[in-house]
Amino acid sequence: MAHRVKWLMVFLVQNVLDTQEDTTFMDETLEELLALKADDSIAIVGCFSTTRLTKDLVVELDAPILGKKDIFNFVFEIRVGAPETEKRLRVLSQLPSDHGLDDWRAVSRVFETIRENWVYDHLLITTLDHGTGYSLFAEPERDKNNNILPTGPIAASRSRVRPRPRGAISTHRAALARRATPPTEGISPAAILNFIAATAEFNQPVGITIDQLRRAIRNTFGKADLLFMRNCYMGMLDTGFTLCDTVKYLVTFESLMWFPAYNYSIWLRAMQAAGNKLTPELAADLAMRGFTRAKKIPKKFKEDTAMFGAGLESYPAINVCVNTMTRILIDYARQGRQKDLMKVRRSIKNIAKRRNPIGNYEYVDARLWFKKAGTLMKEKPEEGVNIKKYQKAFERFLALQKKAIGNRKYVGEMNSAPGYKESGFSLYFPGKLEDLAEEGVFYAYYYFPESADYSRFAQASVWPDFIGFLFLEIEPRDLHLP
Repeated sequence: MAHRVKWLMVFLVQNVLDTQEDTTFMDETLEELLALKADDSIAIVGCFSTTRLTKDLVVELDAPILGKKDIFNFVFEIRVGAPETEKRLRVLSQLPSDHGLDDWRAVSRVFETIRENWVYDHLLITTLDHGTGYSLFAEPERDKNNNILPTGPIAASRSRVRPRPRGAISTHRAALARRATPPTEGISPAAILNFIAATAEFNQPVGITIDQLRRAIRNTFGKADLLFMRNCYMGMLDTGFTLCDTVKYLVTFESLMWFPAYNYSIWLRAMQAAGNKLTPELAADLAMRGFTRAKKIPKKFKEDTAMFGAGLESYPAINVCVNTMTRILIDYARQGRQKDLMKVRRSIKNIAKRRNPIGNYEYVDARLWFKKAGTLMKEKPEEGVNIKKYQKAFERFLALQKKAIGNRKYVGEMNSAPGYKESGFSLYFPGKLEDLAEEGVFYAYYYFPESADYSRFAQASVWPDFIGFLFLEIEPRDLHLP
């Protein structure tokens, strides 16, 4: 018989990459959750997908975890408030060990198991692992013989190869990709476009995409009141827009996400204290406390974090504003202003490159870009370019962003610097043509119509057309979008 609770909190925790470091954070998260007091109105369940079964984890499990190699995947319930003398992790089911949460079908199976065991009034989902802006959950590290590292319970430290940049084409598709090599000499829009087209069928990102996460939620739970993504760079407009009909509130990071910089017990105790007054919006507000009130966070984490909680009901209207402004920017570019626009783009620092210079991430803050582009058009106007319409759309954009985020924000000093100004969500925007001449770039994954993971956002947005026109000389589609 299914258990009934007011709030069901679902954890998806993956630990298969950078495991020597991330295992510590997994254990710390478990410790925080086990320290909570019993509360009949809140149930905490989820899935651990890990290549390491640590002593802290094993001692709490009420059943042995199957599998002697690869990845251990098990769905669990935390018996919140149970005495330390008892087993406080109840194993509900186990998944095959040949993959982790980087397969969306595995995520769906986790959700299905939980849905069979609980009835709830409100659903809260939180993810913990690496993120790339529009995909999350990393593939496991492997040695030179393609064996997953490390293997076995409480695995010893082993030397490992340097992981490839997250966001690159996955290992099992690499051979296919070599059929068409990225242009290295005489780079031109045509050469890059040919390369993207030639690799379109296997241009698939690491992990699961936001479209796939959305599908998993809709096919099982239907909707979620709150999604808290503890994954890097997930605060993209693309991500929020894609989830807006499935998730009410999204709490995530426009910046890098520092694993040890969040305290779940602060958040969940505040939720427990709210009692009957707890609403999805209040739960999103309180989620910010886990970072802002956590003690002993190193200064570098505080300064280099941009965290926001957004109400996603405003995102369709925000996208309309972005479409309006982007169409006008395309008109402006047609007047020979591409170089001026790119000069403005290069004045804005890449959000991700500061901390991950080898990653294929080209993200800029959306508000900062549209503000600076509007200033350019006012200073260097062109006949036939409707600057007044642009400014009206930008003012509406600002009002909607403020409505969506409210006071649910924290921006560290580094992220509020003039070149960054992270304000709520980012957009994919390369800094130069050469940025598209690589395997595994964002445009090839999500914005090219023939790609395997052509995104829901791209189908509803003019922004990909602007990127294609500006860099690849692709004429914009005849779009009938609001």
